[in-house]
Amino acid sequence: TCALGHIIDHTKPDITVLCELCKCFLHVSELKTHTIYHNALKLYKFKEVPNKIDVILRRRDLLIQRMQRLNNISTESYFKYVKTINDGFQILKRTIEPYMYAENGCLYENREASCVQGFSFVPRNRLFLSIGMCTSQNKQNKADMEDTMRFIDCFGGKEKFAYVGLFDGYNGKASSSLCREHFHDAILFEMSKLINEMNGVEAEETLINRLYARMVDPSSEFSNVKNIGDVYRLAYLKMDHLLSRGVNETSSVRWSGTSACTAVIVTNDKIDELLADLENDDNPDDEKKGRIVLGHIHVANCGSVEALGIRGGEAFLLTQKHTPANKHERERILGA
Repeated sequence: TCALGHIIDHTKPDITVLCELCKCFLHVSELKTHTIYHNALKLYKFKEVPNKIDVILRRRDLLIQRMQRLNNISTESYFKYVKTINDGFQILKRTIEPYMYAENGCLYENREASCVQGFSFVPRNRLFLSIGMCTSQNKQNKADMEDTMRFIDCFGGKEKFAYVGLFDGYNGKASSSLCREHFHDAILFEMSKLINEMNGVEAEETLINRLYARMVDPSSEFSNVKNIGDVYRLAYLKMDHLLSRGVNETSSVRWSGTSACTAVIVTNDKIDELLADLENDDNPDDEKKGRIVLGHIHVANCGSVEALGIRGGEAFLLTQKHTPANKHERERILGA
């Protein structure tokens, strides 16, 4: 391997080129990725890669903050530049922790052979530093990628709301694709009954809500929404009803299916005051930090897709798998 960790294929002619910037010899196959590496250094204004990732992270945050101050930049250009900044961060980070991306070739080259697709950006919701989503396909086991995902900023027309959906499809992509296109409409419509700030008028006329309204009387007790649990109960039931129609299914023997994990993130209206209070406190104790609520995450899942939370350096599950390994799920299946 070379200094940057690139694997040199010795079965090919050993032709090297001298890099004028770092004065090292490179195999010809490394030229493209090495150029990207130097472009990342130039973007972050580093002469060489720092020893600590925190230094790169602070520089990344500074670059993004400068972008956010620009008033005459289009949304498309903003997302494009932020993606460039994030890609540069990942490239420089890889030189410090190369083991982190041993199976992710797209960080240097977005080749079709890598089978990795993804995107990243900074949403308007203040609870997010950034959003990144990607999928990595194993063509040895699956010919086609069957997983889908969806992120919606300003969910329900308000910056304080955001929606995230992840759908793990199997036996085809029809089910996961339907979830990506329609699930959020069901959640938005039901949640707007509970939260007046959310605009669910347009969602009421969407396919998933109109079909369900024909089957169940919207004024019945079953359709009452009293809490977030009712929101997800009805939304998941609507999605299951839509999937049962077999839309876009190609097999008459076995239809596709999907696991799902959805979340709505809500920012506290007083987040600016809370952040300012924390910033002005030179030494806030853990008890004070624990009392500050910057927002809420309303999450629900079905199947084997799970949500993971991290607090104080400790990881914990926000959900449970709905598989026979789960005692309650096993009892439900046996009792059905």
